[in-house]
Amino acid sequence: MSEISLAKSRNGLMNGLRWGIEHPSIAIGGFIVALIVLGALFAPWLSHYDPYDQDLLNILSAPSAEHWLGTDDYGRDIFSRIIYGARISLIEVVVSVALSLAMGLPLGIMAALCGKASTTSLCGLWM
Repeated sequence: MSEISLAKSRNGLMNGLRWGIEHPSIAIGGFIVALIVLGALFAPWLSHYDPYDQDLLNILSAPSAEHWLGTDDYGRDIFSRIIYGARISLIEVVVSVALSLAMGLPLGIMAALCGKASTTSLCGLWM
């Protein structure tokens, strides 16, 4: 009789850790993107300053404990401007992906279900 070997069932966390070890550059990039997204989401709690408030006494000050990345030529805190700018960019990304999905999904379904004539006409329309 032949033996049937069953593969070990592995934990999802262990598979993720192994994948991160096998692909370190992708894991590091994903960590950086996650850090930026979390910083954008929690910007009001991470920043001590409003990104639009001007402090004319602290124009172009160097990085310090008070202003982690310094101030710009209007005295605005650079760190708060970066993380609040990331919030705006994150909103734009979500809206762009939602619009692309809303337009592309029906077109893809139509091309898949209706056959070659619809695919040819869609390609002629978009290309």
